[in-house]
Amino acid sequence: MLRPLAEKRGLDTWEKIVNFTKDEWFPSRLSFGKFKGRLYQEAREDAELWSWLRIPEKPGFRVRSALKAKISSAKQTP
Repeated sequence: MLRPLAEKRGLDTWEKIVNFTKDEWFPSRLSFGKFKGRLYQEAREDAELWSWLRIPEKPGFRVRSALKAKISSAKQTP
């Protein structure tokens, strides 16, 4: 299962794999709240999900802000 993913990303040496694991990582699916189990990428087309992710910063909600930033940067990428 991991070999095809590594090959797809060009991770053909141990050094490349180690460097890849040093990057900041977020899960693809939300693990909490109203949209639990949904892919965060779906917020690009789902206004309700996007709005939910945009809740102002509160204690314990830093993950939402991080996901929102990641989605925003993806929206700007052609």
